[in-house]
Amino acid sequence: MGDACNPPSTLEVSSLVPLTMPLLPTLSYQESTEAIELFRPLPTERDALEAVDNQIILLCEANSSPEAYLDVVDMGQNGGGDDDEKLSHHQVWLVRQMVLILTCALLKAKEKMEKLHNWDTCCDEAKDDAVKIGFKAATCSRTIRNWYQEFRVIRKIKVQVLSGRHNLPPFLQQNRDVVISIQKYGGKIYKNCSWSS
Repeated sequence: MGDACNPPSTLEVSSLVPLTMPLLPTLSYQESTEAIELFRPLPTERDALEAVDNQIILLCEANSSPEAYLDVVDMGQNGGGDDDEKLSHHQVWLVRQMVLILTCALLKAKEKMEKLHNWDTCCDEAKDDAVKIGFKAATCSRTIRNWYQEFRVIRKIKVQVLSGRHNLPPFLQQNRDVVISIQKYGGKIYKNCSWSS
């Protein structure tokens, strides 16, 4: 017997009978807010997994022919015309390395992000795999993460193009005064050399 404060235990109000709760739809990692922010699916892509797949395809196509890499290069306002002629040999080399390493990182993400939820680990493993086959442009996972942060926005690799074609390392391309000093020093040394045998 129960009173108003303590009703009798019945099957309907017993704490032993589980309550039926409406089931909430379960989201996979690829549909989560974190994955959507990280991989930036386009409005036409249903989730982050489809975005990753499309980015992998785009990057793989960039290696399909000698000049296909230009399809994933953003040269800003200096683009147009004969784009291949605007890039130095070093810039082309770096773009090709970035394409391969970003592809490796995205393949790792596709394989492991559902369980790991750790993009840095995917980037670190991609770096290790790339080093094993001779691609050494990225020396740490942070470099790959920075590359991807820029790439994912418009799905292109940004390359700073300077006027004229230069086959110098990036530091010298961007510091013309250093190049002039080196050339002057080299000229002085050359004049003082005797080439007699």
